[in-house]
Amino acid sequence: MNTLLESKSKERNSLAGISVIICCYNSADRIIKTLNHLSNQDIPEGMSWEVLIIDNNSSDNTAKIAKSEWDKYGNVPEIRIINESKQGLNYARETGVENSKFSFVLFCDDDNWLNQDYIKHSFEILNSDKEIGAVGGYSIPASNDDLPLWFSTYQDWYAVGAQNLTEGDITFKKYLWGAGLCLKKEIFEIAKTNKFQIFLSDRKGSSLSSGGDSELSYWVLLCGYTLWYSEKLQFKHFVPKERLSKDYVIRLKKANQECAYWLGKYDLLYEIKQLNRSKSENLIKGVKLLIKHKLSFLKNRNNLTTAQFLIGTTLRVSSKDDFDFITVYEKALNRNN
Repeated sequence: MNTLLESKSKERNSLAGISVIICCYNSADRIIKTLNHLSNQDIPEGMSWEVLIIDNNSSDNTAKIAKSEWDKYGNVPEIRIINESKQGLNYARETGVENSKFSFVLFCDDDNWLNQDYIKHSFEILNSDKEIGAVGGYSIPASNDDLPLWFSTYQDWYAVGAQNLTEGDITFKKYLWGAGLCLKKEIFEIAKTNKFQIFLSDRKGSSLSSGGDSELSYWVLLCGYTLWYSEKLQFKHFVPKERLSKDYVIRLKKANQECAYWLGKYDLLYEIKQLNRSKSENLIKGVKLLIKHKLSFLKNRNNLTTAQFLIGTTLRVSSKDDFDFITVYEKALNRNN
């Protein structure tokens, strides 16, 4: 891990444990079964955890129903209800992280039914290797209707199935599903310190706006961590009848296409990160590559600042003779403005 990230890690004061974050928009008809599975988790003795419901402008009784349902289970951690008025799944996730207590955060969607050992295995995997930044699992479809014949062809778009042929490091894929995703909280703290911004809000109300899962995955990569997939992490992903139409698939495809612009920018930043930048000429090559592609970052000072920190955060320092990438980047921009 690079020196910047190591120094930041030493400042982390989060408690050991997992904060389960459930982001909700009109989830009253889905949240009960999700919470029921969550209440049955096999939590090892001495391991701490909590559950946060992030109410993202629901107009039904999501919060009230969630609190009432959770209180039925008795000896489980107290549930916390937090409101986030800014519409968008990634904004709700960010609010959940900001209000979480523990060092790991697990994004359990309101239609994810986690297996009994999901939290335990998530904690063990992230705790086993300082290089692993996020871990995702295997998703099994569940529905209130028969799955259509075409479903297996498009199941990836529903975050269903295996995320890789074998479990282990899947950094090469550059993404994990947000459903059932467990991350180290310090990634968000590093991102905030370095002024990362959310460009893809992901699901927004009834809109199928997309890309938030991939954006989170790129944050993990740009902060110098790896992505991990484990078949030990299994959950059922409930897909209601109304989402099993061809029209819904077409809408999903369109949403994925619309987010491709921003994900292309992230991909370029990640490719620059992969350059060997221990020598100044390689740093300049990275800068020239960025300018050549004429990213929208260069057209707006606020976005430009974000780009600078995104790239600067990823610098791997191997000796005292290495260069400050942000400084080189700014000098190159001044020469080209």
